[in-house]
Amino acid sequence: MGNDSDSPLGYEQLDENENTSILLVDDDPHVSNLIQKVLSFAHYEIECVSNSEEALKSIDRKKYALILIDVNLPGMSGIDLFNICRKKLPYGEVIMITGMPEYETAVSIVKKGAFDYLPKPFTNEKLLEKVKAALECRKCNIEMELLKTRKVKDDIVCGYNFVRNIGSGSMGDVMLVEKGGKYYALKKFRQIEKSSQDSSSISTRFVEVVEKASALCHANIIKIIEYGFPDEGNGDPYVVMEYIPGHSLSKFICGNFLTMSQKIDIIRQISLALCSIHEAGILHRDIKPGNILIGEDNNVKITDFGISSLMKTGYAVTDNLKGSPAYMSPESFNSSEKVDQYADIFSLGILSYELLTGIRPFYGESVAGMMKSIKNDKPAKPKMIISEIPEDIQNIIASMLQKGPELRPSAEEISYALTIYLRNETESSSLLRDRFNTAENAAVWK
Repeated sequence: MGNDSDSPLGYEQLDENENTSILLVDDDPHVSNLIQKVLSFAHYEIECVSNSEEALKSIDRKKYALILIDVNLPGMSGIDLFNICRKKLPYGEVIMITGMPEYETAVSIVKKGAFDYLPKPFTNEKLLEKVKAALECRKCNIEMELLKTRKVKDDIVCGYNFVRNIGSGSMGDVMLVEKGGKYYALKKFRQIEKSSQDSSSISTRFVEVVEKASALCHANIIKIIEYGFPDEGNGDPYVVMEYIPGHSLSKFICGNFLTMSQKIDIIRQISLALCSIHEAGILHRDIKPGNILIGEDNNVKITDFGISSLMKTGYAVTDNLKGSPAYMSPESFNSSEKVDQYADIFSLGILSYELLTGIRPFYGESVAGMMKSIKNDKPAKPKMIISEIPEDIQNIIASMLQKGPELRPSAEEISYALTIYLRNETESSSLLRDRFNTAENAAVWK
């Protein structure tokens, strides 16, 4: 159940298919229908039951990430159900739904380990805020448990002094290390069950990708210090990067930490980094919140450069599927189709939509489902979800989410448009209107 721990999420690689399933236990059909509608629209997988007995049956067949429980339930009370959930779902979070008479009861349950309580009546925004925060807390708790179970054998890692673990995921571990009085982030990539042919191919491409990335010098790009293969070339590859204290963009999406202008500026900084990356002839191929670090003064740093998607080939993932499916462009799913810099632009469009609205524009419960959604679905207008999103920004996001890569703007166009928007220059309105307020961009939305 929830606690107050705060995991340092910088440099982490969290799996995209993490469990975010939700169970709602409420006997009020009006409340139940409202919550189901709001969360389904936000692309959450949610199931609803009306009493504790049905809830226990559901919990026995499925491990839910989050359970919303009404304090006042028929039969077994919401309090008793919560106590059982604590034992059955050690990594599940619970939010108690309460009316004013049960307020003190809900607060006492939170003290016993529930993540939070949701007092009636509540707004859609408040519901989404608490659900996102609970799921993010669950992620942090699981990651912290993983870190506890992974011990570094030696104090020396690849020639650097080990300080502490920073993050961990399916692709590898990230550590804070020290050398010569300076701190760095060292990422060790994990490869398993690979043939010698796979190993040779992956190693060659790893060197190619990292060497290109090492040559980049930009304020919004993580600087690579060195890379290599320990144990005389037989060990898993590692990359040493500059260390940026902070968190990944994932944390900022799930909380109300940023103003609208700050969010737009983050998108601008990412587009500036992509300008530099694309000019160097590199495709990032894995633009997503987990690969965007937010440091002091909301300064953005892009990391990874598709290195993790390259390493996924060691896990028998098809060589043509490079990137995180939830943030991939339509053409990236096709082995026969050429993928260029505009694939990164589509990924930036998905990230921008999620940063401004709190939800992703496309949804699928599997890679196949996600691919179908990205290729065919039209997302809702961002302003329908968050009304204060500026029309000009909505149009820019639409241009990035064009299904055809030839219709998308370049990173340079995006960075320029966002720069003049934030400066509020006189000509910005007409320029943005002429370039982005088009029938083609309007057709991107439902």
